[in-house]
Amino acid sequence: MEQTSAGRGGRYHHGALKESLIEGAQQLLAEKGATGFSLHELARRVGVSVAAPYRHFESRDALLGAVAARGYGQLLGILGESMGKATDPIDQLRLFGVCYMQFASDYPELFGIMFNDRYRSETEEAQRASFEPMIDFVEQAQHAGALTPDVPAPEIARFLWATAHGLTVLHLNGGFQALGIDGTAQALTDSAWSVFLAKAPGEDAT
Repeated sequence: MEQTSAGRGGRYHHGALKESLIEGAQQLLAEKGATGFSLHELARRVGVSVAAPYRHFESRDALLGAVAARGYGQLLGILGESMGKATDPIDQLRLFGVCYMQFASDYPELFGIMFNDRYRSETEEAQRASFEPMIDFVEQAQHAGALTPDVPAPEIARFLWATAHGLTVLHLNGGFQALGIDGTAQALTDSAWSVFLAKAPGEDAT
């Protein structure tokens, strides 16, 4: 198997280097942000030559795109684990909004590049994969009477995602404070969801 030098002390297998670069890039992104991200610094931290990252990624943007795609996988895992613990469809939808906002608060730099058009070619497939389970949750809510059955599930899912994203961006950027609105992620989500849910959060959806 092809190996790649890992500096003075060791050697990477070809596939292991790629994963190490993505992991290291995500950590560096969290520390420096996208504008401060440097392939030279990443190579130093990982312990490889400056040229080594280019064996897997043709550019800085290609590597950050891979990090962004990985972020969708992380978000999907967090949402699936949290929403899967709830049995009530309304609780599941509420948890989607809460966890979405929490993920963005925990990983603001990662969240920023996940929705940056600059990396769309690397993230499009991952974004689509992370959206599909949302359609299933909406269909369950429709069957339980929590959401109208008159609108196709994919359309409602897109609206819910857009709403959660808008709330999240306002929350991250201090938009709610500027408007004199204060509240937790759960409170903000409950207020938004109550506009279009057939029953308010906390009520029996059956």
